[in-house]
Formats: sequence, C-alpha cells, structure tokens
Amino acid sequence: LDILEGIDRDRYQVTLVVELGGGDSWQKRFEACVDEMFVLPRFLPEHGRMAFLESLLISRNVALVFNRNTSIGYQAIGSWRRRFSEIRCVDLLHSHFGGQDWVQASAPYHQDLDRRFVVTEELLEYSASTYALPRSSFRVVHCGVDTSCWNRSKVMAGASRREMGIDPSVPLVGFVGRLA
Repeated sequence: LDILEGIDRDRYQVTLVVELGGGDSWQKRFEACVDEMFVLPRFLPEHGRMAFLESLLISRNVALVFNRNTSIGYQAIGSWRRRFSEIRCVDLLHSHFGGQDWVQASAPYHQDLDRRFVVTEELLEYSASTYALPRSSFRVVHCGVDTSCWNRSKVMAGASRREMGIDPSVPLVGFVGRLA
C-alpha cells in the first residue's frame, strides 16, 4: 500500500493486477490507490491470463511493469522484454526462505528486469551470494518505514521503559515487523 499510495495519480494511471484470490478485507484499501484493479481468479481461468495481461499492456500503453511475488508476472516480463523494448520492468523482493522463495523463482528472469528492489541489505547479500546475481542491479528500499517518526533524535532515551514501568536493568526486546 505504501508504494501505491505514493504514486501521483495526476501524473500516472495505475492498474493493479492480482494473481491470487483472497479475502476481500484488503480490496477496498487497494482500490482507493489505483485507477483500476483486476483480481484474475474472479473472472478468468488460468489459461487465459497471459493473453489478458498482454492486452492490458498494449491497450493501456504501459510504460512500467512492477512485479511483486507473482509467477505469471515474471513469465510475462520474460516474454515482453523481448517484444516490447520500450517497457521498463522492475520487481520488489521482501523475504527469502533458504532456496524456496521468490529470489529463486525470479532468478531466471533477472536479465529481463531493469531494476530490482529489496527491503534489506541482508536480502541483497543473500540474492547476490546464493544466486550469483550482481549486487549493482539491486537497490535497498525501506518501504513501510516512516524514517521521520523512527528518528533517535526525536525520542527520549528510556521513555518507553518509564511509561511501561520496566526497570532499566531488565533486558527489553523490540520487534518491528509482520508476523505471518
């Protein structure tokens, strides 16, 4: 959502294509950030999806394809880069699971991507060392983190401990992330 919310809709038309179905709890939030949204499993059998994506690409005069964790996206990018040289293709990787992950799934399409984004330095190192992908083709972005809010100079040391009544000598572990 952070990425979609950050796109200037006066300058860009945003089309979101969702490969996998799921609960509808998220849909309204995404619809508010895009001009149009297609949830493929709701209206199209798997065998017709690649043709539909290509028709979107052509009819919308797409300039940038942003892929995040979709097999069909990587397959499409591989095909489109050879046929439509003006299109730019990027992806975002946010995790790995030791060989059964999106870094592995995306590696065969690495040469077709103009830019690759990862959310941590560790993921960049993993991608480069495990799959021999050049570090220079990745850029680390810390999406979802408001760096103006999480600024040490704006926080009084020990304030959270005092608010929660935790003794300064007791170890305190903080976690910022997504449990899934």
